[in-house]
Amino acid sequence: MHRTMLRTSLCAAIAVLPALAAAQEGNTQRPNIVLVITDDVGYRLEGINLLPVLEGRAPAIDRALFWRVTGQQAVRSGDWKLLMDGGRALLFDLRTDIAERHNLIGQRSDIARRLQPLLAAWQADVDAEAKRATSR
Repeated sequence: MHRTMLRTSLCAAIAVLPALAAAQEGNTQRPNIVLVITDDVGYRLEGINLLPVLEGRAPAIDRALFWRVTGQQAVRSGDWKLLMDGGRALLFDLRTDIAERHNLIGQRSDIARRLQPLLAAWQADVDAEAKRATSR
């Protein structure tokens, strides 16, 4: 019998692929999952295996999540989200403001100063990887 569990780890869809691969590997009791992974353009597979966390065999993983879309870049670490919109910085405490209506950049600039270098390093890494892949 399966039991229902609630896990509160911060996660992104990118973590699904490694977890599915780990779930299937060497386990005939799970439904078949077919994974096709290609590296034709030289990008590394991102994500982490969250299966041990989901199964309750490991503690929650404390990590930052990053993303960017046209004109915006963001990092989420714990309850905090720093969003760079053009040249404007916005900071939200998602624990108390899930709708992101209250910009706390003025009140919690210490958090923004901690998150900005993380975001800059991630962007530099992503840009360097893209440059390597397109120069092949």
